[in-house]
Amino acid sequence: MKILHIITGMTYGGAQKFLISLSQEHIRSKAEVAVIGLYPGPLGQSLNDYGITYFEYNFKRKIDPRILFEIMRVIRQWSPDVVHTHLGTADFYGRIAAKLSKVKRVVSTIHNEEDWKSKAIYRHLDNFSLLFADYIVACSKSVYESLNTQSESNNKIKLIENGVDTSIEVRKSREDIYREINITTDSRLIVCIGRLEEQKNHQLLLKAISILKRPELKVCFIGAGSREVFLKELEIQLGISDNIIWIPQTSDPYSYISASDIMVLPSLWEGLPIVLLESMSLEKLIIASDIESHRHVINSGRNGFLFRSGDADDLARCIKAALDIDKNLLKDIEVSANQTVKSRYDIKEAARKYMEVYTNGKLSSAEC
Repeated sequence: MKILHIITGMTYGGAQKFLISLSQEHIRSKAEVAVIGLYPGPLGQSLNDYGITYFEYNFKRKIDPRILFEIMRVIRQWSPDVVHTHLGTADFYGRIAAKLSKVKRVVSTIHNEEDWKSKAIYRHLDNFSLLFADYIVACSKSVYESLNTQSESNNKIKLIENGVDTSIEVRKSREDIYREINITTDSRLIVCIGRLEEQKNHQLLLKAISILKRPELKVCFIGAGSREVFLKELEIQLGISDNIIWIPQTSDPYSYISASDIMVLPSLWEGLPIVLLESMSLEKLIIASDIESHRHVINSGRNGFLFRSGDADDLARCIKAALDIDKNLLKDIEVSANQTVKSRYDIKEAARKYMEVYTNGKLSSAEC
């Protein structure tokens, strides 16, 4: 089987990492895989190393008819059995191009409860392009429920929850990471990974750190985005610059996750964050906002902690409790987190279900 993925760009993000993991599993099962990236991204350069054919473009605008024609050209050249699209712009053009090119199966994964669809024009465009897709896959139960409420194509919707590779390789030790970010061995490290955008709600974590007033507490933010200046100004206003470390991007997030005492996910909304599943697989203590997608994964007090979304005081309380937690209870929570991912979110199972959709579309819409 030949599978062509189309994605907006191969930047550092959960959808991109999932695409790579899914492709690797399908290559192991003897499929051929190619990827079209509409915009350049650092992860694109690694695709050839995984045996994935990569077509990279640099389209400057979201509204550009050339995108449609270039996708159709690649489809003619590569002759895929399946076109699988990811993220807004790629979804719109990819679905239409694939159907006009008479591709046998057109599949789209919805990776987020996408706020851009709140704008009427984008919602109408997306609903129009859904007519060209055979199946729409929700990456989580919360996205599945949202799609069934909003979509005009409910009969096409399938649920396949995100999965991750549960045999993650950690390249660097805790000591190595502490030296890299120049913190002392008696520091307590929080790591927060995600684009510096409104959705990720980084300012809440900054406010929580200002409430705690613990000089040994260091927070490493990994990610880049449009709110970088705002967040760095807020850090200065709150007087916590000695507590904060900013890293725009890294090709080795797992070493930072492994080195952390706590992983914090303060997002306002999500699909099913890959970084959440990867951190749990690495047996890290998670503190996450009490949003629906997190609640489906985290049983607070058993395999992680949830705080009231948008509440800096409650986040500060959870961080303090996590820092002072009994070591035996901490180990139980970390092991439980790992077992949750192994039993429910293994990439091998997600890949098997996607292959069923690619092959015959008979996956039950209620299956997860």
